[in-house]
Amino acid sequence: MHWYVIAINLVLGTTVFYLARKRLLEQRKK
Repeated sequence: MHWYVIAINLVLGTTVFYLARKRLLEQRKK
């Protein structure tokens, strides 16, 4: 595995986690 593949996976994972958490917080407010 190349380092950039790992970096991309980390960025995607962090983005997905952030968006999912943000969506949960928005649903909780309603």
